[in-house]
Amino acid sequence: MERENLDWNSLIKAIQQPNGCLGLLLLGLPFLRYNNPRWIERYFERNKKYWQMIGKQLIESWKRGKLDLSNIDPEALSRMIELSSKFSNEDLETRQRFEATVLWQMLNQKLLLGENFDDQIKTRNDSYRKVAKIGPVVEIILKDRDPKLAEVFVFGFGDPRQFFEADEKLFQFLEDNLLFIRLLYQDAEGNDYTRKVNKGLYLRHLLRTMVLADRFYHQLREKNVNLNYEVLIMMSALHDVIEISRKNGLKLTKNYLQQGLEREGFSQNDAYNISHAAEFLIPKDLNLSYFEQKKQDFERVWDGQGLADEEKDWWEANRDYLKVIKAVDVLANLEETVDDLQKGRDDGVMKRSLEERYKVFEYRVQKIKEEFKYSEADNSLGFISEKISTPNLTT
Repeated sequence: MERENLDWNSLIKAIQQPNGCLGLLLLGLPFLRYNNPRWIERYFERNKKYWQMIGKQLIESWKRGKLDLSNIDPEALSRMIELSSKFSNEDLETRQRFEATVLWQMLNQKLLLGENFDDQIKTRNDSYRKVAKIGPVVEIILKDRDPKLAEVFVFGFGDPRQFFEADEKLFQFLEDNLLFIRLLYQDAEGNDYTRKVNKGLYLRHLLRTMVLADRFYHQLREKNVNLNYEVLIMMSALHDVIEISRKNGLKLTKNYLQQGLEREGFSQNDAYNISHAAEFLIPKDLNLSYFEQKKQDFERVWDGQGLADEEKDWWEANRDYLKVIKAVDVLANLEETVDDLQKGRDDGVMKRSLEERYKVFEYRVQKIKEEFKYSEADNSLGFISEKISTPNLTT
């Protein structure tokens, strides 16, 4: 194989060979780096150009859509991640997106192969450990092979990179609590509640809020604001549960919800705060214009405006939780609006025009950005603004 003109098919075959020189090299990297750091540094320095060429061609083929990951076995996929991360000189974001795409394919194979997945992968590296950790959660969501549940998973986590960047605690939380959460968003016959416009499962919105809450939890920790992780994620998951159940004809009460949370293992105090937040977050029926009503409701949750003294005391004790929950709810709704518009879903069933909703989103996002970093919101607002100015815009 010429170093200046790498045969791509030969590279794939080399990666797939369990005892090929490339496979052995990748398998031995941790040992070599630990026991012979100077040797390994000299070796890669002498061969740096060659290995960078391999890593570059690997990612370039993927970027051009010429890399069919579906035909590559789990072991080779795992080695691909090692190869691209250690030897490619591509920018960090490109390498991360490539790694997430390969991990996504490994996850699909784990779902298909089940227990046989472990038999087909010997490189027990970081990529294997991520897939092993996340697999049970994906199985819970996708086990029914329901396309709407698949959409919950894909939209909820955003792109694959966001999925694999999420804290492992989130996946453990989902594994422990997702079935309980889903049950609360079903009617008496066990049918999942659906969204107004896209008719997708309401669970899609909830999963997105949980992923965003995980992100903001870490931002707050950087500011030395330490919240209870499980309480925050459960609060984000159940922020709409009382309101939505009532809209669907079920009278779910705060006390019933608190009892269920205590059975799930939450303390009496935490269960009370989660269930009380679900009631507190129900918008008040104010006789105001659409914008003013949304503005006042946001400020009530965000700044504690207009609260009675007793309610203000509870708000003060839980304000950081409430700000996260309000932020993730708004941002998830914003992203769903963009998703609906991009996919050409009928906007006519909404009570308010896109212009009115844009004005409300713009105000609330500006307030949210004063507390949390989320540049993606600007892209979403920009898309809606362009859609308003050019109604016939196609994507």
